[in-house]
Amino acid sequence: MLLYRYQPINKYTIENLIHKKNWASNPIKFNDPFEFNLRSGGLINTECKLVDINEKELLIRNEIIKTLSSMGVVSYSESYDNILLWSHYAFNHQGMCLVFEVNDPKYLHLFKVKYRKKIFNTGFKNSSKNHALLYTKSKSWAYEKEHRQIFMYNERYFDYPGELKEVIFGCQCSISDISTIIKICNSDNITYSKMFIQQDTFNLSKSSESRMDCDSIPKFWKGKHNGWEEKIGKKPSRE
Repeated sequence: MLLYRYQPINKYTIENLIHKKNWASNPIKFNDPFEFNLRSGGLINTECKLVDINEKELLIRNEIIKTLSSMGVVSYSESYDNILLWSHYAFNHQGMCLVFEVNDPKYLHLFKVKYRKKIFNTGFKNSSKNHALLYTKSKSWAYEKEHRQIFMYNERYFDYPGELKEVIFGCQCSISDISTIIKICNSDNITYSKMFIQQDTFNLSKSSESRMDCDSIPKFWKGKHNGWEEKIGKKPSRE
């Protein structure tokens, strides 16, 4: 099974690439406010009235939040050509997508995210259901086709889930960033690819090259895009 990890190209992701590590995010800080549904305030019912949370339930919620805060989650996708994923997680198509060959998902604590129409209510009693909070999301996110690798440790850097088979560069990735990544990987076993916009469509296409070095980058890969330092003049996010 191939899984795809979208990333910006910055000093953090470059360092992770050097050490062959993935950064695991804190699940409490995810960008979906509906995840876990554990907020102690700001919840309203269908009649737009504030929901009362009793003291016992509040204590249980706080305990779950404490547990989640010590976990790490690494996210992957089944898709490499999703326009929104490139925009949201690979710095507006200027980043890269790492392609891993994964052989044993269960052993690696990899779970396929389940997308639901209705909110997942655990009742805060069943521990197995509470664990399912980590891989349950609204159907609005189904386009991500996400898989999550869950770590139960208070650490943030973890080994790759399998062999790095390919590095795909975004359609707006700079030639300087491409060269930097190729130098770091320095492997004949990795395929390098670049995404391009298909003419007269809203689709992306991939151009691939095997056994490529900095001197053999195809000429048509070399656009006029600047690197992230010149684009925004500030450091992008870690992930």
